[in-house]
Amino acid sequence: MYGSAGGLRELRPAVLAARGFAVLSLAFFGYEDLVPDLTHQLDTAYFQEAVDFVLHHKKVIKNGVGVMGFSKAGDIVLSLGADIPEVKAVISLNGCVSNIFGSMRFKDGSVIEGLYGDNSRILITPEGAGDGTHLVNNPLDYPKTIIPIEKIKCKVLWFTSLDDKNFRGTEMVQIIKQLLRERNPEALEKYWEFMEGPNAGHVIEPPYLPYTSASYHRLVNGVMIWGGSAVDHSIAEVKLWKRIQEVLRQELIPAE
Repeated sequence: MYGSAGGLRELRPAVLAARGFAVLSLAFFGYEDLVPDLTHQLDTAYFQEAVDFVLHHKKVIKNGVGVMGFSKAGDIVLSLGADIPEVKAVISLNGCVSNIFGSMRFKDGSVIEGLYGDNSRILITPEGAGDGTHLVNNPLDYPKTIIPIEKIKCKVLWFTSLDDKNFRGTEMVQIIKQLLRERNPEALEKYWEFMEGPNAGHVIEPPYLPYTSASYHRLVNGVMIWGGSAVDHSIAEVKLWKRIQEVLRQELIPAE
């Protein structure tokens, strides 16, 4: 799943499928009959249906599923790891520990509120593009928005671009570690892996695609910069792509 631009994107799923994985590319807003924007509440039951659909396919190993999300979807996959037992691997790419924008309803009826930001904190570069580094509010100031990550009982690969101009990634890692030390320190050591991309920007894709330093973002109706440098960003994508495949194979393919 991708981020706050909405719709359906099949690039990363297609490349994974070419390497032997059964992959479902899933839209969650802004597509056909789904909610039009992220101000609406999402529900883990919708994602449970997708998990069930994949696991009932006759050519899919029934050992569980992995979920991977970029940007806004990075928080969704954390919620799925905490609420759907069939999820056996969570990969969050430049995501957030809070539920961004609209709320998320869990299967037990509890609701995680949405974390918003302030567009006035977007810095305008000399070229006229926006820098959203400080756009989103601090999760610790809004505890009801924080996903119960202590409930996740599977492998979590958390990737942070160190020059991300969309989320303050290093602060997010600090918050995650602080929360887990308070709530479930064993889980921090047992399940979580933190990976960094030095001088990489926000928009992480499979390797060897053109580096994207800035692009139009329809959520803010303007051009946003994403950070990073072409060389370092590309190196990070190559290393991350290798690790993603390793994690999925280790966690989803049963030992012989």
